[in-house]
Amino acid sequence: DPGSPVLPPATDSAYESTRCMNPYVVRVGNEYQLYYSGGDAEGNQRICMAIAPVEGPHHFTRHGVILGVGEAGCFDARWCVLPCVHRFGTKWHLYYSGHEGTDLGLQSFPGIGLAVSDDGIHFQRYSSDPVISGDQTAEFPDNRGIAGGGTILEKALPNGTVCYRMYYTLVVGKKNADVRIDQEKHCAVCHSTDGVHWTDHRLIMSPRRDVSSEDIAVAAPFVWQDGGRYRMLYC
Repeated sequence: DPGSPVLPPATDSAYESTRCMNPYVVRVGNEYQLYYSGGDAEGNQRICMAIAPVEGPHHFTRHGVILGVGEAGCFDARWCVLPCVHRFGTKWHLYYSGHEGTDLGLQSFPGIGLAVSDDGIHFQRYSSDPVISGDQTAEFPDNRGIAGGGTILEKALPNGTVCYRMYYTLVVGKKNADVRIDQEKHCAVCHSTDGVHWTDHRLIMSPRRDVSSEDIAVAAPFVWQDGGRYRMLYC
């Protein structure tokens, strides 16, 4: 597209001078709210937002940081990346992946955090701890690494409640010279009725050693329902 990039790093910014990554867009009325992770000169990553009119999606106005890094020693002390935003009733939920600042490769991303908002712009952390961790699948009970930024789907249950289904990436790789060990990732799903407590974690796709294009990792699931079947794009 000749209008790309729509949001490059701002060299004079204190919080997004080096990177603008992980875009997640929500339409609100006649505007697009673009949530993304901005990187500063010290290597920190924060969740930022920019807004553009639906008629001009190449022209975003930066709103700034909506979620800074966590306290020292917390799971998100270094990075807040991979935003995923969904509305639960009157509340907006912002899910994001945290990097704790250690040097453990993919295992330095130990959780998905939650921030809440009444307007989709001003967010407050739900907790200093993650609401989803990487040790909740039966196949990898001792794993730490996890990455969000996927899809959240809704399904009405017979009793009238809504079941929310979140797709995410389980990152089980550990630092190793062999990229198959260092970068191993799987697609996973979990379920909730309130957007806070997530259970029933399952793997839905894993690397295939017999397929050269996905023998190391499958990641970043984007899922939607098309008639009677579900479709998924993934990396």
